[in-house]
Amino acid sequence: MRPLKIVMQAFGPYLNRCEVDFSRLGKSKLFLIAGPTGSGKTTILDAMSFALYGESTGSLRKWKEMRHTAAPQSVPTLTEVEFSLGQEAYRFARSYSQRTVKKRAGGTELKIETEASCYHWQKGHWKLMDSGPRVSAIAKELLGFTHDQFSQVIVLPQGEFRKLLVASSTEKESILETLFATGRWKQVTAAVVAAADQLKRQLTAASEERQNLLRLEQVDCFDALKQKLLEQETAFSEKKKQSLLLEQQLSAAQEALRQGLALHEQYERLSKAKERLLSMENNRSSIEEMRVRLEHARRAASLHPYWSACQSAQSIYQQKKSDLETSIRSLKEAEEGYQSAGEKAKQLPSFQERAEAESGRIALLTRSVEQCQRLENARQNRASLQSQVTVLHSQQQSLAEECSQLDARLQKAQQFLQEQFDQIISRIPLLTAQVQELQTAVKERDAVKRLEQEVIKAQYAYGMAGQEVEDAHIASVAADNAYLLMEKAAQADAAYWLASSLLPDEPCPVCGSTSHPALAVPADGVPAPQQLEACRAAKQQAAEAFQRAESKLQQKKIVLENAQSQWQEANEIFSRRGIDARTLNATLERTQCQLDNAQAEEQKRPGYEKARDKIQAKLQLRSADLDRCRQEVSQAEQRLAAAIAAQEELSQSLSGAKGNASDYQKQLLAAKHLHESLKKQIESIQTALQEARVEHTKSLQAHAAAQKALEESISHFEQCRREWETQCLSLGVAPDEKHHDFYLPKEEMESLEQRILQFDRSYDLTKSQTKDLEQQLDGSSPPDLDALRTRQQEAQVQKSQSDTELGSLQARTASLKRTCGQLDDCIKRTAELEQQYTRTGGLGQLLSGKNPLKTPIHQFVLGVLLDDVVRTANLYFIRLSRGQYSLIRQDSQGGQGFRGLDLYVNDAHRGGTRSVKTLSGGELFLASLSLAFGLSDVVQSMAGGVHLDAIFIDEGFGTLDMETLEAAMRALDDIQASGRLVGIISHVRELRDRISMRIEVSPDPHGGSSLQWKNDV
Repeated sequence: MRPLKIVMQAFGPYLNRCEVDFSRLGKSKLFLIAGPTGSGKTTILDAMSFALYGESTGSLRKWKEMRHTAAPQSVPTLTEVEFSLGQEAYRFARSYSQRTVKKRAGGTELKIETEASCYHWQKGHWKLMDSGPRVSAIAKELLGFTHDQFSQVIVLPQGEFRKLLVASSTEKESILETLFATGRWKQVTAAVVAAADQLKRQLTAASEERQNLLRLEQVDCFDALKQKLLEQETAFSEKKKQSLLLEQQLSAAQEALRQGLALHEQYERLSKAKERLLSMENNRSSIEEMRVRLEHARRAASLHPYWSACQSAQSIYQQKKSDLETSIRSLKEAEEGYQSAGEKAKQLPSFQERAEAESGRIALLTRSVEQCQRLENARQNRASLQSQVTVLHSQQQSLAEECSQLDARLQKAQQFLQEQFDQIISRIPLLTAQVQELQTAVKERDAVKRLEQEVIKAQYAYGMAGQEVEDAHIASVAADNAYLLMEKAAQADAAYWLASSLLPDEPCPVCGSTSHPALAVPADGVPAPQQLEACRAAKQQAAEAFQRAESKLQQKKIVLENAQSQWQEANEIFSRRGIDARTLNATLERTQCQLDNAQAEEQKRPGYEKARDKIQAKLQLRSADLDRCRQEVSQAEQRLAAAIAAQEELSQSLSGAKGNASDYQKQLLAAKHLHESLKKQIESIQTALQEARVEHTKSLQAHAAAQKALEESISHFEQCRREWETQCLSLGVAPDEKHHDFYLPKEEMESLEQRILQFDRSYDLTKSQTKDLEQQLDGSSPPDLDALRTRQQEAQVQKSQSDTELGSLQARTASLKRTCGQLDDCIKRTAELEQQYTRTGGLGQLLSGKNPLKTPIHQFVLGVLLDDVVRTANLYFIRLSRGQYSLIRQDSQGGQGFRGLDLYVNDAHRGGTRSVKTLSGGELFLASLSLAFGLSDVVQSMAGGVHLDAIFIDEGFGTLDMETLEAAMRALDDIQASGRLVGIISHVRELRDRISMRIEVSPDPHGGSSLQWKNDV
């Protein structure tokens, strides 16, 4: 995680919106947050912690306490942090606001509102990931740390990172459990113990279930239950055979009853068929009336088309007669209109003569108007040319001034390029040589630091190898003593040892017997041969381990001597340069900055030269434009003189004309208007005459057509009437009878035919069914249904009783089978539970501390983790203390019971170990800082691949002397050289001199604080 930006508003002492943009650091990885006490330095780290987790770095302050007291209600308390994880970028934001609202019952109350959100940078904009209470969980998922872990490995709050160093074993256990989440080992132990208890309860329950099942069936064992089940199955088989016989008898009774019911149904059907046949005979008269009505309707239907045609022809005749009368009236009106149009047409010659006279007058006026217009155009052309000449004179003057300015700019650009080359670009070779020399010095200094670090590591490794030799020697002596004691105890009981060496069918070396019925039993404290052999092997292994440790010590000594030799050689090479290592980085940065600026100016020079060439080219273009403009002025003045001469000539030609162009224009418009009016009158008269002639012709044609249509309708009516009379005579009826009264629509005729047909079919079908049933029942008599039902019911009762007894036997048999199955499962489950309980119970005892180390598993894991932290921290502490101190962990109470987590310091100068609490203030700070760095590295390695790109340290440097401060700064240089961003919060003056990039926090007169970046390079 690398922070990119932190935003605060109304947060702590920051009333107004403040932003900490870490992109201002550039290539620098080490910066300082400086300012007076209480100005708000630590608040910057709190803002980052609040934005991510909603808590301060030390979990000491809440949202309400962090709000600026002078902030108005309209301004919310706001914290935002933008950071990168690898190639991805994220933004977390939280806000806290309060406002006064009115209660319904009167009065007011303060309403608090909090918001939280997180975003992911995708495709050029921030995309919302989530909001609300899940934001803290997302921060934990992304970073891989809880809030407490974040405070331990990224933000080291004031005084917090000393807790782990000076805390007791109990307090360390609590801190490490939170930091490394080792509480899961307690959970595992509790889960295993709970599982063992659960298995024990299940085993007891299974035994009780087995006894209950045997007691329920009143048997003593599983075999007795199986015998009882066999007897029950035999009785069930006999009862099932009896039930099958009764079922056959019931089936025969049911079949006899079914046949009797079928015969009874046939007698019932015959009786109903006779009743229906009698009813149809009674309704036959009404059906005959329907037949007569249908016959009349069919005859009327054959005459109906002819009668309808006569009625239609008569209606058409009346319509055509009415149309003829209408055409006669229209013809009369058309003749009157045609005569009126002829009278108006007699006025056409007069109108045409007036129109021709006006056409001549329009031609004369048009010529006069054109002459006046040419004179006006000449005047406008003269004015336009005069304006062009004035504009061209102005352009000529403007171009002359622009050419003068461009010439001055060209001279200035050439002077700038010459000064740039003389003062800046010419120094590039010298600056390049200086940078190369300084870079070589930096590499040599870094090589000295690296070799110094290797010397420290080699010293630490040599010391650890010496400790291993000492431990291996102690272990070897202890193994020798243990083997001697065990061998002496074994020799004290010679009878047991002789008995333990006897083999079956082999003679005894004392009595010679090959039978060994009563072997000697060992006395108390006498070891077995296997134990003695294991002790001898342990002794041999301890001796080999001691030899390996001594060999390793010699190797580490050689490595240390080589590292010291290389470090001294590199240090001598660097010392010959006579450069102060403390100011080397600043000098290199300053010289590199000057070289970068000179090279940047050199890169810009083509652009400057290009700009100069553009000015020169533009000057040439403007000079050409000036020459062209002068020519255009001369040509425009010539055109103006020609226009003045043309205007004077036109004025002389119109000197004898009466009136001006406006008067001629008005007369021309009036003449055109009168001419158009005459033309419209002529066209109107001609159009009216033509329309009247056409209308008269159409009226004549319509009258002739109407008269012809009337004659055709009379002929058609006579023909239809003759066809009607002929059809009536062919059917033998009089034409004057009202046959249409018997006419029925097609649907009614079809319905009447259907009713008659349905009656005939039903009558024939019923008659046929009656005849068939009489034939089928000939020679039979009605059955006795009561007797048949009684017989069937008796058979049903016997079958039901048999089924009840059979069901009882079946249920009892099934119950016994289930009990046998349950008992078998219970026996198998009990055996499986016993195996599981043996394994799980033993594992629970080992995890709970009932083991050779007498240490619970979670305390053992904490010890291993603390060893890793101490081992990593010593890489820093040995260097910071210049090889004097290293941290070690020792078991409390001599290793009896719980493995202790107390830390001690090993003093290489004075010898021996002592409590870390005996360190001075500065030494305690260095030890705490080393432990914090070690803790950060170990947590990072265990955080699932999370890479820590930043660490912030809050105070503690004020307790260091200059030499120790220098060592601490070298350690911080190593950390930031590895790519990690290191931020320090301190008011120590020496740090301001050593760290060029810093954030200055200062209180303002309005009760808040402000901040700004400063760079002293």
